[in-house]
Amino acid sequence: MRFPSWLRPWRQTRRTVAGCVLRPDGMDWVVLAGSSMAPDTLCCAEQLDIPADLQAGVTAAWDGQAFGQWLRAFLRGQDHSIDGICMSVNDAWVSTYTIGLPQVLNGDDLHFQLMAELEALHLPGLSQMCVAYARVDVASTQEPPSAVQRYRVGVVAQAHVQVLEQMARTAGVPVWAIEPHADAVQRTQQNDLLAALPAASVAVGLQCDAAFGLALGSWADAGLRFSPSRAQQALQTRRAWWARTAAAASAGALLACVGVSGWAAWLQPPTDGVDVAASQRALDAAKQQELALRTQVQQTQALTQWWHAQTALQHQTAQWGRVLAQQAHGVWVSEVQQHEGHWVVQGEALSSAHVHQLLQALTALDIWTHAPRAQRLQLSHGASTRMASTWQFRIEADLKVSG
Repeated sequence: MRFPSWLRPWRQTRRTVAGCVLRPDGMDWVVLAGSSMAPDTLCCAEQLDIPADLQAGVTAAWDGQAFGQWLRAFLRGQDHSIDGICMSVNDAWVSTYTIGLPQVLNGDDLHFQLMAELEALHLPGLSQMCVAYARVDVASTQEPPSAVQRYRVGVVAQAHVQVLEQMARTAGVPVWAIEPHADAVQRTQQNDLLAALPAASVAVGLQCDAAFGLALGSWADAGLRFSPSRAQQALQTRRAWWARTAAAASAGALLACVGVSGWAAWLQPPTDGVDVAASQRALDAAKQQELALRTQVQQTQALTQWWHAQTALQHQTAQWGRVLAQQAHGVWVSEVQQHEGHWVVQGEALSSAHVHQLLQALTALDIWTHAPRAQRLQLSHGASTRMASTWQFRIEADLKVSG
């Protein structure tokens, strides 16, 4: 005999993911929905026309922010919300290598060794590349632990990945994956990913095969993923851990406050006029304990806000530091100052054009409330004819998050 349960049935968390492929004359757009295990609904699969002013730059260095604004307006007119977006890079931009390493390597050790192998190949501009890797086969379990495991390693310029990330960030959609075009097409041949989808939906989705494969990638772990990077994944993990810790601490403090107040009330004797002073003292003590617990909750919330601000500030520092280290050609930075969100960099350059190039690279970062501007740019003559003249500059800006 079965008895009805008053508990609500457990529900699986559902997700809705879009696959986006940019073409010179348009965009392939596929949206899939499903549980955390497999996709079961095809929301849409269509080939969209993009504005004429955006078509010319799709295959080159194009304006990701302008395209993101157009995509944001397009998403507002849809009848479904998107949890994440998966995009692809042109296969011609991706260089792939096969590297064999001992099977015992994993995690940071594996990443370090793969980067060392790539450096041994003397690839030009490796510091400005995004690197992703995946296993290409499964070694036999009968082989010893030192057996060689082969990895497929993909390398693509950071500029191609960053412009797609900027597009998604402007559109207000998290990036779930950026991978090669061919990997997305190959994924459409995996029958286990298509098992929960109706045959008619599969047929419609295959009309936009690459975008269909990108959306399917949300339910598959294999493949070359250039974004999110290892650093971005580690940052997301730390933020999630701190958020859960702060929520648990706040909930625990509030429960303790309620429990202490209830316990104090239960310990109070009936107030029949015999000992009103003792009851008042017990009530005052309970109020003091409640105040102390509320203060603890406020301190925990303040600590959480401070940590989030420090994390965002660290992320901003990494971005402008990367620009100063990698793109400041012909520029010597003598001083960098930051005070309550106001950012100042000073130095010398071989020419004014080098300063403007640095200024453009800094302005492209999405970390400013007020974009960088040159407050001083003047020519400084050398002390003698043998010493070259230089341009002294001072650039100021305001960051979105201050320490």
